[in-house]
Amino acid sequence: MAFLDNSGDIILDAVLTEVGRRRMAQGNFKITKFAIGDDEIDYGLYQINTGSAYTDLEILQTPIFEAFTSTNANINYGLISNARTDLLYLPVIKDNTKVSSALLATSSMYHLAVNTETYNKLVASPSPGTGFADPDYILQSNMASRTKLIFESGIDNSDVAGDASSRASYIISNNLLDNNFRV
Repeated sequence: MAFLDNSGDIILDAVLTEVGRRRMAQGNFKITKFAIGDDEIDYGLYQINTGSAYTDLEILQTPIFEAFTSTNANINYGLISNARTDLLYLPVIKDNTKVSSALLATSSMYHLAVNTETYNKLVASPSPGTGFADPDYILQSNMASRTKLIFESGIDNSDVAGDASSRASYIISNNLLDNNFRV
């Protein structure tokens, strides 16, 4: 996996599959399918109402993955296109910090200690303002008895009741149910 230099403007980075290259060589190339993804983009960096012309500068300068030919090699959550114009709500994924054992974020970031040594160093010598001295801010690998990163998927709108009927009406009947998540 490699990143493209995004210091300028990248309009499109596309790679043809083996079949596409063969058809192009034969002179009968026609695009019938393509995939678009933006997994590497953090839209939380968008600066709303700053009055600046550079509100999206950090997003535009984010390093992006180069295109791959293998299926879903680097697109975990591809962008979808839905022809239906009557959809009122789309499900979102949010972290749940209301559970007592939920991992807390520092500056919209979660911290993972991959082993006990890293965890102990983070707790023992915290950087100012990071919250590291508090174990609720660190997720330690293979330690299910401590903090947990909890995500929920659903409709985030106060007009929609959080019940089985709404789930059936807005998510399942519209084929918007995610059966699994890759982390």
